[in-house]
Amino acid sequence: MNTYAFTVPARIKAQVVPQDGLDRAEFATCLSSLQRIAEVRLVDVMPCAGLFNPQAYPQGHVMYDFTTDDQDVSQLFLLDFEPFRKVFNTIGILKWTEELDDGKLSSLHKDLKSQHPSSLGHYSLVFGAPKDYKSAVPNVFAVLSDLANIETVICDVTSSFLGNLSVYVSAYQHVTLRSPGIASGSVANGTVKKRISTSFESQDKIRAHRNKGRRQKLYANFYLLAGNLKSALAEFCESILNLQYAGDYLWLASGLEGLGLCMALLVKLEAPFQLPTEILALLDNVKKTTQSPIVSPRPSFQSANGFPTQPSSAVYSVEVVENLIIKAINKSFAYYRQSLQTPEDYAPQIVLCESNLRYIDYLSSVNVHDSVELICSITSDIFNERFVHLPPTQRYRIYNSMIYVYGRLNMRRKRAFLIRELLELVLKHQLIAEESYDGQLEELLDSVLQIYGIDCQKTPNQIQKKVLVSVFRFCHHIKYHKGVAKYGCFLLRDFHVMLSENEQSHIFGILCQLNQVYPYWDDHLVQNISLYQKDKLIQDELCEAAIVLQNPYLFELEVKNIKVATNGFPVKTQLNLKSKVTGTSNTSVTLKPHALTTVSVFVVPLNHGNMEITGISAVVSNCEERTFEWLEKQPTTAKNPVPEYKPRSLTVPVLYEQPLLSLVDVKLPNRWIMLLEGECKRFDIVMKNASNVEVNQLTTKFLDSTIEPLNQLLQNKNLPPNEVYEIEYYLIKKNRSKF
Repeated sequence: MNTYAFTVPARIKAQVVPQDGLDRAEFATCLSSLQRIAEVRLVDVMPCAGLFNPQAYPQGHVMYDFTTDDQDVSQLFLLDFEPFRKVFNTIGILKWTEELDDGKLSSLHKDLKSQHPSSLGHYSLVFGAPKDYKSAVPNVFAVLSDLANIETVICDVTSSFLGNLSVYVSAYQHVTLRSPGIASGSVANGTVKKRISTSFESQDKIRAHRNKGRRQKLYANFYLLAGNLKSALAEFCESILNLQYAGDYLWLASGLEGLGLCMALLVKLEAPFQLPTEILALLDNVKKTTQSPIVSPRPSFQSANGFPTQPSSAVYSVEVVENLIIKAINKSFAYYRQSLQTPEDYAPQIVLCESNLRYIDYLSSVNVHDSVELICSITSDIFNERFVHLPPTQRYRIYNSMIYVYGRLNMRRKRAFLIRELLELVLKHQLIAEESYDGQLEELLDSVLQIYGIDCQKTPNQIQKKVLVSVFRFCHHIKYHKGVAKYGCFLLRDFHVMLSENEQSHIFGILCQLNQVYPYWDDHLVQNISLYQKDKLIQDELCEAAIVLQNPYLFELEVKNIKVATNGFPVKTQLNLKSKVTGTSNTSVTLKPHALTTVSVFVVPLNHGNMEITGISAVVSNCEERTFEWLEKQPTTAKNPVPEYKPRSLTVPVLYEQPLLSLVDVKLPNRWIMLLEGECKRFDIVMKNASNVEVNQLTTKFLDSTIEPLNQLLQNKNLPPNEVYEIEYYLIKKNRSKF
């Protein structure tokens, strides 16, 4: 449920906890079942003794907020002012087993009470119980496996709770209620506006009005929680008149806010109601001289103000009621702001913020003219100079709620700004240790990137870098691994020029620690591809290729499983282990930081035809294997300063498979011979065809030991021309040997 929904002051907080070692999945299923029936009709609730007997207003509803949160100790000082903040019930969830007898249930229920002593009611729900199961332990209820009786169980819990609530509220009958500022021991900076006593007014009378008005306002809050809207409306109206007379602005503001909610719930139930003329005059800012309302001892409004006890039809239309609600809440905020001038009876910042958020929730759910402009003006009361003094957890919840509201109103820029503030708050105060999120979080973070123009094919700037770093750190902090991989790769791909060596290494180190694979972020790994045999290749024969790989980062990269990528042409690839690339192993190559590295590989075409080399496929570090196209950078222009890249390829013909001969033996002693000039000798040469292709033509050319020394002499550039001529003559003009 929305933490700051407009109906929160009418919802009973019930903490749901697992018992007897219930696992998380089963507990989540049971909690979900409870949350689906969070609203109970009073007509279905058994009568109970006390002030909140459901028969007093059977058409009312009791609404629950089933949550796993415990009582917020930072808000204890507000419980007498806004009682809906209290966790009233604690509900333990158990799974039925045959070993679950009454003795064990009694012990578990006793532990539940001792662990949550501040709750009014403690109840244990046994889920999955058979139809004939019934426990004799008080406040233990069985929920059938098909959940057929779960609504009846919640009705029984509600009946017990309303009885406990009557006892709890009776303790306030003779208590002097203090404002939250006094209860918390803090005093606001402000000027005290003292009332001047006249012959018609005394301080004792004002104090009596104030005490009665505060008690009536508190009782109205309890009636609201108990679903008795008729009594709640009456108490709110009388409390407003008493508090207005006493000049108690803080409690008066809270009463007006409660009145607005009460009217909204009555409209929802289509229940008729009327407001006193004094209340209508107050909402319309009409000053009317009236007698002190304290002279009437009535606990609720009746015939003196012209209220029919049971009106036969609704007095106000829905449009009129919505207007009255807005007037009541606007008047409430006016009094809240006025209370800030008093040092003791002032509105705490958390009360102001949450009241504004509930009002925003109401405005965004109804069709009110200029509601968006009104919401924007309200936010100034939330994010003021006092907001930074709130506890981080409360600021976190407020940010989260406003992000939701701005998203619903399609106010993307404001939403993105608050998301960024939320991320910084979480990182600064380490608010969340570990959470699991669904796809909504990714959409939330992506919206921030979109608003700041990240990944829009434009030159990145420092603001974008700062935002993206915050998003990455947030994902790493909450262990959202999908976001860590996505936004970490984003940073290294587009912002590595702005990142220092430590920042790059830190991001890369976090990526390497992930348990999931992700694609390598740089599309420009391949810079060039060349073949040593450029004219043609032979099917099934080795050809050496040189591949230039780029590492633009300030840390080393390991590239594994390098394979030449083609246009579907079958090839085999293996590393040339004799290459001089530093860090080359049997399966990988190490790319030095911020450098180009030439990798030598052997390519074996497995078919004939035209082979088009388009890039490589490889595994970079811990990334998943992917294909890298050979991209060529296009020249930039003034109109298009962002560089563009187009795919390149290398096409080479591959001939049919050729015979592959190898020299097996030369039938000569020691495989050499010395001949005198003109001498002739016969010997045999043994050759082997290592291929599956027969040899139908053989052209031979023999080399002897005199050729290589003469070639080496020719490489000497200092030889005289006559000697060069002689050597060339012997090599070219003269036959050395005849075969």
